[in-house]
Amino acid sequence: MNHRRILVGYDYSPLADSALKQAFQLASTDPDSEVHVIHVSLPEFAVMSPEVPAMAVGPSTPDAALSAAKAHVNGLLSEWQEQSQRSFSRLGMHATTGSPAREIARLAHELHASLVIVGTHGRKGLERLFLGSVAEGVVRQCHCPVLVIKDSHAVAVEADYDRTHPSPETVPLH
Repeated sequence: MNHRRILVGYDYSPLADSALKQAFQLASTDPDSEVHVIHVSLPEFAVMSPEVPAMAVGPSTPDAALSAAKAHVNGLLSEWQEQSQRSFSRLGMHATTGSPAREIARLAHELHASLVIVGTHGRKGLERLFLGSVAEGVVRQCHCPVLVIKDSHAVAVEADYDRTHPSPETVPLH
């Protein structure tokens, strides 16, 4: 394979928009590159769970999800192309229902992707226990490199935590 295929996991969040723009930028460095976008709708029983974040609940069928994602992603692509004056060879859209990490890894394998880009919200503790981490699952299951885009809010929270909570090496023992 002589060109790059980049797969982006997409959930309509601002974080996913950032991951998508990163994919556009990377793909534009090689005129034969392709960007593929996958939206994974959660199974109906999972949507009823109070632990599921609102942004994960999109159109309920793969066809509806594909139509909605195409419209949204094409709008972002047009905006990015206008601003950057750059492009790449192909944009592929995919939608399915199931486990997001498993479906992203499956499609990455089928496409022979050279890179997968996903976002992470930086959840910790009980929230992570209940919701899991799609990004972590993708990293574990993918055969290719995975670029994880971190939520800037999570970065700010961690920086504040680091300033107010000294590392164990600096804590006095008495």
